Amino acid sequence: MTRDDRDEPNRLRVMIVGPLPPPIGGATLRVHDLVQTLRKRTDVDLEVADTCRRSGGWASAVWVACRALLMVALRGRSVDVITFHANENASKFLGPAIYVLARGLRKPLIVRAFGGNFDQQFASLGRTIQWVMRRTYLNVDLCLVQTRRMECYFEGYARRVAWFSTYT
Repeated sequence: MTRDDRDEPNRLRVMIVGPLPPPIGGATLRVHDLVQTLRKRTDVDLEVADTCRRSGGWASAVWVACRALLMVALRGRSVDVITFHANENASKFLGPAIYVLARGLRKPLIVRAFGGNFDQQFASLGRTIQWVMRRTYLNVDLCLVQTRRMECYFEGYARRVAWFSTYT
């Protein structure tokens, strides 16, 4: 991509923060499909921060989170919108930090909650974590959820929520 391509006013500059394969799984495949679809478009410039852990353990999770946050902080200025795709754990631990960075950069933030039972997972969280998530992760420009049931549930918590099916 040349400098002139990035400066073209009709190009949408998108940053995707989410898990890519390997390993193969529902969330990694959905994010991979989205990345591949957007890379084919001539009107979209894409930055990708992979949040998938290739090995287990908390050290790996911390490394992946720090790397993703650093990428958002450094490259987020040059995009028009940031999207964050996460399961329950990533949404409650990494989501608030992504929110703070996006707000600091004055960029719109879209989150995509993976998991057909994210509403039940949210309901089982402690009050403090729910409070943090309501003010950060669910207080984004758009929160995409997998089922209509979750869309109805989160209408009372999220600023703007929409159903985004993962049906293939």
